[in-house]
Amino acid sequence: MRAQWATFPLLQLVFQIGDAAALLAGRTHGASLYGATAGDRALAAAGKAAHAALLVGAPLLQRGPGAAAAGVAAYMATQAR
Repeated sequence: MRAQWATFPLLQLVFQIGDAAALLAGRTHGASLYGATAGDRALAAAGKAAHAALLVGAPLLQRGPGAAAAGVAAYMATQAR
């Protein structure tokens, strides 16, 4: 039970990858994204890209790869609580 917190960040990563794949394909496992136009999907993808740029890009450019890795690790760890 104690090691479950260590596996949650991997689950979070799989969810993010699955969301991106569903946006590109226009459907997710077992369901289509009815009503979502190409513009809606593009806006959601742009939001995900902006989120990733803020999470990784800003610390990477300002403080280097160590700060970016620490920020990503902290972000994923706080998702587990």
